[in-house]
Amino acid sequence: MRILFIYPNINAQVGFNFGIVFISALLKKHGHETKLINLNEKLSRVPDNSEIQKIIEEYKPQLIGFSVVTPQYQYALKIAKHIKSFCDIPIICGGIHATMVPEEVISEECIDYVCVGEGEETVLELATNLEKQIDTKHIANLWTMDGGKIVSNKVRPLPDLAKLPRKDYEIFDFQNMIDAEDGWVRLMTSRGCPFRCTYCFNHSIVERYKKETGSTAKDLNYIRRHSVDDIMDEINYLLTTYKNITTFIFDDDIFTSNKTYLKEFCNKYKKSVKIPFVANAHIRAFDEERAELLKEAGCMIIKFGLESGSERIRREVLHRPMTNEEIIHAFECA
Repeated sequence: MRILFIYPNINAQVGFNFGIVFISALLKKHGHETKLINLNEKLSRVPDNSEIQKIIEEYKPQLIGFSVVTPQYQYALKIAKHIKSFCDIPIICGGIHATMVPEEVISEECIDYVCVGEGEETVLELATNLEKQIDTKHIANLWTMDGGKIVSNKVRPLPDLAKLPRKDYEIFDFQNMIDAEDGWVRLMTSRGCPFRCTYCFNHSIVERYKKETGSTAKDLNYIRRHSVDDIMDEINYLLTTYKNITTFIFDDDIFTSNKTYLKEFCNKYKKSVKIPFVANAHIRAFDEERAELLKEAGCMIIKFGLESGSERIRREVLHRPMTNEEIIHAFECA
């Protein structure tokens, strides 16, 4: 079947939606067709409702999917309401906003399904069931309505990253994105974060998955990594498929958290890739050895989140119990 994704990335950086590209790749692997409307004024003029309607009427999708964070949600709702004014194509909404407040999102008449959590297997099952005209009300991770009542299905175990196909870069006009970002390309080697900062969604997602799957924190396996060899293959694919790439940005929450993985990555990266990279670190996951590994591999920027200059605020409010001395030491290492 044909699935249309809409990414309402307005008034934001050029961005790159890792969820959409993985879901699209899995759908294509199973014989489905996908298309993306990427709404970002830094890439091209944003189409209005009538132009979006024309795209939908020409493509004739059988499922439309939105992926949203909170600042994009109201804009996505406006588009979804307009779509429902001229057709009855089922609409699914996913992304972190939908995951955090699914009861709010599914209550909107223009939204038929809400995907809670990681959605690769869920959207594939939904598309397959819609195509076969069989039950869609009991799919794990999916919320929907039945006779005015919310059907809230539990989440399934987190997907094994090794079983996912390579991201579908083609669904984005990726060369245009590279050029708009002056050659900077975003990658992720992992999913999840070991920390539980109060202002972040990670701890809420962990608790939902633990509760609904009956897993312990250890069994949940929230922090998952692509193999270093798979990341190197992906980098090689990007460098041979696209041009003008000048820098890789690793958007992992904490790129430096696993020192064994970091060693393998840095050793292989410096042997085969001659392009500098940028990564995220944490004060408590950074030391002289990590700094040396990163430098030798070609890391040119390392980013730390400090959030506050007050130890008390960090400890009691933000749940980031790092001391001033630890911060100073990490910066000296860098």
